[in-house]
Amino acid sequence: MAYRGFYRPYISKAEQKVTALKKKNLDITPVLIEGRTLARTWWGKA
Repeated sequence: MAYRGFYRPYISKAEQKVTALKKKNLDITPVLIEGRTLARTWWGKA
């Protein structure tokens, strides 16, 4: 594999894990967040 420089391109840990799971033929689906609210408690909203 040819690289544009001295270093290999950056691949995140999550992307490495997804590719490893796809090699094992596991169906990976993304988590969908509906709406804009992520936190429920006052501490999370702060």
